Amino acid sequence: MTSADPAGTCNPASIVAPTFEATDNCLASAVSVTPTTAGPTGPACARTQTWTANYTDACTNAAVPVSVTYTWVEDVVIPVISVVTSADPAGTCNPASIVAPTFEATDNCLASAVSVTPTTAGPTGPACARTQTWTANYTDACTNAAVPVSVTYTWVEDVVIPVISVVTSADPAGTCNPSSIVAPTFEATDNCLASAVSVTPTTAGPTGPACARTQTWTANYTDACTNAAVPVSVTYTWVEDVVIPVISVVTSADPAGTCNPSSIVAPTFEATDNCLASAVSVTPTTAGPTGPACARTQTWTANYNDACTNAAVPVSVTYTWVEDVVIPVISVVTSADPAGACNPSSIVAPTFEATDNCLASAVSVTPTTAGPTGPACARTQTWTANYTDACTNAAVAVSVTYTWVEDVVIPVISVVTSADPAGTCNPSSIVAPTFEATDNCLASAVSVTPTTAGPTGPACARTQTWTANYTDACTNAAVPVSVTYTWVEDVVIPVISVVTSADPAGTCNPSSIAAPTFEATDNCLASAVSVTPTTAGPTGPACARTQTWTANYTDACTNAAVPVSVTYTWVEDVVIP
Repeated sequence: MTSADPAGTCNPASIVAPTFEATDNCLASAVSVTPTTAGPTGPACARTQTWTANYTDACTNAAVPVSVTYTWVEDVVIPVISVVTSADPAGTCNPASIVAPTFEATDNCLASAVSVTPTTAGPTGPACARTQTWTANYTDACTNAAVPVSVTYTWVEDVVIPVISVVTSADPAGTCNPSSIVAPTFEATDNCLASAVSVTPTTAGPTGPACARTQTWTANYTDACTNAAVPVSVTYTWVEDVVIPVISVVTSADPAGTCNPSSIVAPTFEATDNCLASAVSVTPTTAGPTGPACARTQTWTANYNDACTNAAVPVSVTYTWVEDVVIPVISVVTSADPAGACNPSSIVAPTFEATDNCLASAVSVTPTTAGPTGPACARTQTWTANYTDACTNAAVAVSVTYTWVEDVVIPVISVVTSADPAGTCNPSSIVAPTFEATDNCLASAVSVTPTTAGPTGPACARTQTWTANYTDACTNAAVPVSVTYTWVEDVVIPVISVVTSADPAGTCNPSSIAAPTFEATDNCLASAVSVTPTTAGPTGPACARTQTWTANYTDACTNAAVPVSVTYTWVEDVVIP
């Protein structure tokens, strides 16, 4: 007998069944026995197979059965490692402690996960960039190796404070109106930085009055590990003064062009400035009195510059006075008298000027006027110019009068007489209508001669239109008025014709007599018209009956057509011979 039980080993290359034999007292030697088996059973991680041998000898003596059971594992699935816990500081600063991650492995042939102890080389790297890596490995009972899993922690060990320094500073140091304020620049150095970093300062902006401006910039810097540098501040001072001082006149006794003042008292000045606590007196300059007697002047000019070289607008005071007893003269410069014209687009007032011995040139004089007067068809307006010079010398008054017509009322045309034939035939004569026009600016109506293109249209529908137009003296055009006559010119007689005829022509006993029908055509009709004939009815003896129908027609112009007659003949005979 043989047996090759894998005895729980993993993934045997083959399963070799056991062999059996039986010995019997009546057999010279043992005989081979073939066992029975149900084949492999159980899950892959706990496979089993049992073979059982039975033997009965020739005398039906049954041997005690013998069984052999094999066990083995079928497993080629790799385990899986996973991270159970991780407390990576993730680059944070100065962690209180480093707690290693934990790992576990799950395997298809394990009832539950098993803890896996990782390996690590411990912390590495400089204090500002510390790292530590843990790696977990696991191989199952069948030597299936899991994919290794690693966890790396990073953190910083830093308690050194950074240092801030001023890189540039452009303090105006109290100067006036610097063209620009260039903020100071700062940088910070830190044990965990490869080089200095720029630091943006904070500032509340300029403060203080314009004449004493200050601005402070303060740089603060805290490194990645919350180590705060000692703050550094820079303060600038300057004056912002572009406000020009203001000179004002304190006193002035200008004769203001009066005649022959008794004395001249000079004006006084002072200057105020936004950077001064109070006004300062300013001494003016003057060249003394100048000009002819009619235009005497004297000018005093005050100038002042403040500490920031802002120059005040110079202020001058000029006195004027006149010596004059000569009266001025008024003359007409322009006149646009409509001179009776109609509806001038505008009334341009005349202009006047006055010349005076104390004037270098003539001066315009504004006239007075009571406005337009009179009825619309006869308007007038008068302008009168008066002028008194600066020394109360009055010129002789000058007047200009305009005349014009204001008329935008259109005339009205009316028909005086009309002899319209009104569609009658062949009137003996055509008497044209007459027209007249009335206008707001005329004392009485005026006759209007109309225009006409003469008679038009065919003889059967003659028309003639007369149109009256009238425009008054102010080019106001009346609404045109037209009169149209209508009449017929027709001396052509109409023509009657037979449309249908059913003459029995002497036949016997016709069942009915259908009267003939007639129509008339006329030059003034668009189509023929039916004509009803007259008849005296049947006449003559029964054996020679006759009936005549006669058609007559007269058109709208009393033109009578030539009468047309139709006579039927027939026999009425029902008497047997």
